[in-house]
Amino acid sequence: SLGFPLSEVSELKKTSRGVKGITLEGEDTVRYAAVVMPDCEELVFEQKKYDPQKIRNRKRAAKGQKAKIKK
Repeated sequence: SLGFPLSEVSELKKTSRGVKGITLEGEDTVRYAAVVMPDCEELVFEQKKYDPQKIRNRKRAAKGQKAKIKK
């Protein structure tokens, strides 16, 4: 998991190609992405609950970490 402020994502312009959101290595893959509002209390992915407050905010394009399931 990797969180970063939406303000770090620039607007898509005519000649731009987007921005890098996360750094992947080897066999890493992105399985899910979402814009999460600050008042969100819970995320559900593949019948598992995650606490968005426990996703550490870092700089855009950083390495992710294994997401922790909400208990």
